[in-house]
Amino acid sequence: MAANEQVVQVLHVTQPKANAATWHIREGGSTPGEIVPIAIFDAASDQYLDVICRLATTYSGRGLKVVFAWTATSATTGDVRWGVGLRRMAGGEDIDTSHSYSFKYATVSVAETNGALTESEVTFEDGTEMDNLAASDYFILRLLRNGSDAADRWNFPQR
Repeated sequence: MAANEQVVQVLHVTQPKANAATWHIREGGSTPGEIVPIAIFDAASDQYLDVICRLATTYSGRGLKVVFAWTATSATTGDVRWGVGLRRMAGGEDIDTSHSYSFKYATVSVAETNGALTESEVTFEDGTEMDNLAASDYFILRLLRNGSDAADRWNFPQR
């Protein structure tokens, strides 16, 4: 496996049972306009989005770098505090049992142009930081918008 090779297959994006980001659409500026499904995270509270994934059979245990793109609803200044947590769903595990997520964080500045994509990344070391994921494992990648954190200073009007 080469460095920076994509090793995660995204199977499904879903909302958790509580404190979920809400689904909306953003219209593109082309003619005819595109319809882009987006998840809206509240600016003042903690909200989540879950991504069901599978680690490639070629994964060789060198950690993971999670990279995702996002755009602000209307902000052009401020910072956003993102957290990423991983939950391994190993064979034989009862997914009904409680599991805690250990989040790793990134604080990223909002793009100066509304609608412009910003990339964020969080890196996990192999082993316990990744909930001991191994090749072919299914897992949940939980994305957290940490709006209650003091480092999250996203300046846009509340809905």
